[in-house]
Amino acid sequence: MSRNGFRVEQVCEGGEALELLRLYNYDVILMDSRLADMPGHELLRRIRAAGCDTPVIALLDEVTHKLCVPLLDQGADDVVSVPCESDELFARLRAIVRRSGGHANSVLNLGPVELCLRRRELRVFGQVMSLSSREYELVELMFLRQKSTVSRTAILHHLHGADDDVDAKAVDVLVCRLRKKLVKAGVPELIQTRIGGYILSAPDGVAAHLPAASRSPSLEIARPLVERPFGVTGQAVFA
Repeated sequence: MSRNGFRVEQVCEGGEALELLRLYNYDVILMDSRLADMPGHELLRRIRAAGCDTPVIALLDEVTHKLCVPLLDQGADDVVSVPCESDELFARLRAIVRRSGGHANSVLNLGPVELCLRRRELRVFGQVMSLSSREYELVELMFLRQKSTVSRTAILHHLHGADDDVDAKAVDVLVCRLRKKLVKAGVPELIQTRIGGYILSAPDGVAAHLPAASRSPSLEIARPLVERPFGVTGQAVFA
């Protein structure tokens, strides 16, 4: 899953899954319906009873009415029969994460900046930016939560999972490095600092920041176009 952009934490019991969900926020849960200590629908009931609205995809050996209905009634967002094609599963994961953030499409826009979740690609004024995997993961997280301030703690967990040895200052270093690239690309104000974290902001006066080769009196900036942590249990996997 890591090769497809998912950072995974994996546990084998529902109790472990509940503890992780109490401590951390995840983008999606990929859950086997047969756990070591409880059936999948019971874990789902406890997850929702605890007030956790993290999307859940349940995995079944065979999707039947008898097995599917209890899972959906207890709060599963999707049910998938396994084995299944990996590209279909990843597409479902990307779609459910995207929709949970209020985004209907796999291409997200903010002014002249465009993020393609399927290709894991960031474009500014139509030009693909060269980003490290960590830089892309940060941009992706902020785009999916672009109407909210994303805390340093949330960013740290999204990038490093439950690794407590990573210094929170690593987030600021990463943001600084990314901002330098955004300045060169012509959108220096895309990432704004807020108390406790960062937020994406639609660039103001973008024409003034355009690279010289891109400037044109007839240039139209608006081009509306209509995919951290991750986890599985029994697996329950958290991403």
